[in-house]
Amino acid sequence: MNKRKSIINLSIIVGILIILLVVAFFPGWGAKPYMGFPGTMKNRMDAEGNGGVVVVYKVKQTVDGSKARFSDQLSARLYYIQNELLSNEKTNTLFTQNYRNEIASQGTNRIRIESQQASSYSEIVAAVGKSPSVVFTNSAGELAKGSIISNVRFTVKAQSYVVEIEVTDEGKKILETSSSDAISIIDKAAKDSGKEEKDYKLFDVPAEIFTEGKMSSNKFTLTDTDTNALNGKYARLLAGATPLELTLISAGYISETSASTQATLALVAGIAAAVLLIAFFIVRYRGLGLAAVISMLAYMVLMLFFAAVLPFVSLSFLGLWAIVLMMFVNAGSHIFTFEKIRSEYQKGKSVQASTASGFKKTLFPLLDIHLFALVAGLAVWILGDGAAASAGMIMLFTSILSFASAAGLTMYLSRLFNSILGENLDPGLLGLKRGVHDEIKDEVGGQK
Repeated sequence: MNKRKSIINLSIIVGILIILLVVAFFPGWGAKPYMGFPGTMKNRMDAEGNGGVVVVYKVKQTVDGSKARFSDQLSARLYYIQNELLSNEKTNTLFTQNYRNEIASQGTNRIRIESQQASSYSEIVAAVGKSPSVVFTNSAGELAKGSIISNVRFTVKAQSYVVEIEVTDEGKKILETSSSDAISIIDKAAKDSGKEEKDYKLFDVPAEIFTEGKMSSNKFTLTDTDTNALNGKYARLLAGATPLELTLISAGYISETSASTQATLALVAGIAAAVLLIAFFIVRYRGLGLAAVISMLAYMVLMLFFAAVLPFVSLSFLGLWAIVLMMFVNAGSHIFTFEKIRSEYQKGKSVQASTASGFKKTLFPLLDIHLFALVAGLAVWILGDGAAASAGMIMLFTSILSFASAAGLTMYLSRLFNSILGENLDPGLLGLKRGVHDEIKDEVGGQK
């Protein structure tokens, strides 16, 4: 590649970077302007960043002998809580359309509820405190409590969506010896609160299923033409049949001023870290460091741009920490590569050969590092909820961007610099130098 073409290519890359900086950090114009990363960050930041109420519960399994997985029970109770908060007249205005991130599980045994519209957590705690209660009834009244259910599964059979209910031996006996009329499974708590039948009745079960001696096993299945309704009934049934113990471990209000201060401090800390990294690379690696700085800036701008554009990414403090973590992974990848280039140069290779060899030898180690980060992000995204899932998504796509930056763009920029500086470039301009013994040999060879 000739010098003139290299200068043109470098100018194009820098120009694109400047455009991305403008697009990412400055809002647009028009009827529906693009808010830029700062505006989007503020719009999507959770209560810890914008102010509001944060309530956290610890969840514990209380029913012995239940065959339902705890993770399924937690998901079912979470659905029940979401339904209660969104249908409650006092709390339904406290959550946005993004309520699945605002009312979500946190880790394996926590439920975290946040609202930027609430000024007090008392109404939220009161609504969450209502426990689901499932009972079996017929025309004579209540037959049995939901505790006779040992497991509930939402599955597919014969191309149909069904709920499979398994009862205990005692429950099977109760149902088989009941009267011959149909049995209903209801949410007693919802009925007692005055809700209409369509809101508290979960299932109507045909009487023939429970005719004495006709239950071949402890299981029976129920279907519904509306899959979404069936899924919701399944969740409410599981939540009421195997209730979990919720313990309030923290609840508080974060003022908008306090949240703004924390967000500002986090942003200042991130900028300060970026400035220190830039200074370090320029001082230690000079020309190579400059290539790294351009590449890292492109990586960071693209990372922030995608974080602002992706609709399912919530920029909580957890997400910001994921961004900072991957920024240092990217910086470490560059340091690893540059030290390998310096090592190759100290072996007596030329600048061009050292650069090519350094990038080649670090390619697969860098791939391994970023692959681990990608898998970790994917796992957190799939297994996590709310802010945790968003942080996992951020790690996932930033690990791809970081690898492309460290192993691709930086290598290309280094080649451009080598081409622009020419064959007789001073290795010191790229932060390269021989070992002491090599320098003495070079001096002695020059004297001869």
